[in-house]
Amino acid sequence: ATFTPADTNSYNSASKMVTMTVNKAYPVIAWTAPTAITYGTPLGDTQLNASVGGGIAGTLTYTPAKPGVLDAGTHELSVSFTPADTARYNSVTAAVDLTVQKKTLTVTADNKTKVSGDPDPTFTATHTGFVNSDDVSFLNGVVSFTTTAIANSSNFTITPSRPADTNYSFSYVPGTLTVTTPTPTFSLTSICDAFASPNCGSTVY
Repeated sequence: ATFTPADTNSYNSASKMVTMTVNKAYPVIAWTAPTAITYGTPLGDTQLNASVGGGIAGTLTYTPAKPGVLDAGTHELSVSFTPADTARYNSVTAAVDLTVQKKTLTVTADNKTKVSGDPDPTFTATHTGFVNSDDVSFLNGVVSFTTTAIANSSNFTITPSRPADTNYSFSYVPGTLTVTTPTPTFSLTSICDAFASPNCGSTVY
């Protein structure tokens, strides 16, 4: 800066220089925590939708990136912004939490039949509702069964159950164990022995 006095007869002009440092600005990332999703839903623009204020050009990079699929639970989503004009702006980061809810899997006990007095058959169940190319091998533990007598019937209800799982909750549909009466069998020899019939062994016309 230069100072020029009004009274140049009494005063000289003077000048002074100072140094001012202008730091790079920090862009502001706006990102609202997304609503919960269900396991099997891939990450997309609905969840990864951060924006940078002030119209500052640059690149947003997300971790994890779309279309990733997350396990059930609470996860941190992060984003880093790299400005196009690195001479004027700094890179910045931000993070939000995302809740991934368990997917409901339907476990249906298969109907079975047995003859009264025989051991129970091997019980099985059908699982429906898998996502993300999962199958039974992805679940924790194995399915177990209980049987309950049906009132006024010789049949039983088959009820399945499973241990808790990381990504799935379970809805159970019971099956039925139908118990049949064994078919009685008779032999001619046994009848002859029982009644000592004189015609046994003879042909009667």
